[in-house]
Amino acid sequence: MTWAPPPSYGAPTGPGGGLEFAGVGGRFVAWLLDGVLLGVVGAVISWVMFLVVVGTGDWTTFFLNGSSATGGTILDDGFIGRVFIVSLVVGIITTGINLAYFVLQWSSRARATFGMRLLGLELGNAADGRTLDRGQAFKRWLAMGEWASLLAIVPAIGGLVSLAQLAWYLVLMITTANNPRRQGLHDQYAGTAVVQPAGKSNNGLIIGCLVLFVLVVIVLPLVSIVALVFLGGQVETILSTVGESV
Repeated sequence: MTWAPPPSYGAPTGPGGGLEFAGVGGRFVAWLLDGVLLGVVGAVISWVMFLVVVGTGDWTTFFLNGSSATGGTILDDGFIGRVFIVSLVVGIITTGINLAYFVLQWSSRARATFGMRLLGLELGNAADGRTLDRGQAFKRWLAMGEWASLLAIVPAIGGLVSLAQLAWYLVLMITTANNPRRQGLHDQYAGTAVVQPAGKSNNGLIIGCLVLFVLVVIVLPLVSIVALVFLGGQVETILSTVGESV
């Protein structure tokens, strides 16, 4: 579907053709849904990689490494090295999946990710509503800053990168809310706009919130249980030692 901009194109009324510019609320829920789905995929890949490459090493010492409880012990036999290498590989893989997930779906016939479809949102070229090519979709992905998650695994700068990424997401939300065409800085850079059917009900938003609730309350805990099984009896030792050190 394409839209033909009316003479007053750029006003809050929308791009014409029975469509209007989508607000921040629905877009935020759609982004969260996509994020949770990608997070689950990333968690599964991560645990499989750690299980295969790192194995069942001394995770107790790893989690307590550098604390007063262990006297700052440095792990032997290259355990930390293997953990970092696997973390880097997993980061590269999950970033690639994130890139493909957004770019391929934004430039597809559906013109939307899974989360956007649930909420009835579409993404198109801001000028004429045409479907994005992959280059334009890639520019939008770059501007959203999803790639910064790869830098977050670097110990020296990981925390700062995560904070900067959070701040950038807030900037994108604020600029989206304050723009007449609901174009955040990422949309302005890529020349894109997100639309929805004019006067649509809140059913999509409600369904999206319910799906998000199920994913967070059911799926993520299941992934955590798998992680606990992977760590096995070392979990009790980790918690016990941390408790004694407090």
